[in-house]
Amino acid sequence: MTRLQLEYVLSCAELGSVSKAAKALLTTTSNLSKMLRSLEDELGFEIFRKGPRGLEPTDRGRSFLKHATAITKEYKLIDSLHPSRRSNHFSCVCMQIPHCFEAFERLCRMYQGGESMDFTLSIDYFPSCVDRVAGRRCDLGVITMPYLVDEIQREELANRGLKVEHLTRQTLNVNLRRGHPALEGWTPGEPFD
Repeated sequence: MTRLQLEYVLSCAELGSVSKAAKALLTTTSNLSKMLRSLEDELGFEIFRKGPRGLEPTDRGRSFLKHATAITKEYKLIDSLHPSRRSNHFSCVCMQIPHCFEAFERLCRMYQGGESMDFTLSIDYFPSCVDRVAGRRCDLGVITMPYLVDEIQREELANRGLKVEHLTRQTLNVNLRRGHPALEGWTPGEPFD
């Protein structure tokens, strides 16, 4: 069993899906599935079973995940003792935002070939992004919010000790088939409200 396997299993547990974890870990679903099967074979029990809401830990799996979380935290604490590693870690969690992936890739390329850096990009939903940054499990969270709830959400985030920085305004494209009921009374070229 390796540290990487523990981190991969914890990612599967957190995201509830092998495919979501594979995307977040920048690997393939088949590689992650093989690693998971290999680890389960080594342990002699199933960690997860497929349920109606994705991966669900078995009883032994829950116990394993509890220990894996503790071990991973200890590894990180040990790593942080090394003077050159203390400030060389950056973790970001974001929603499914292509611009975030592109920016993260550029950041990694900037440091490629230079000093050793440990970058982590995770993909998650809005509430979990906020929880991970508020819980100091991630350094940065990139989220999207509809402008109608922006002010309310900003206040809630500030109450949790988080600073919100507006990066850009996004447009939304709606594609409808011809004859769709929502197009009744709409004239091409007019704004769609």
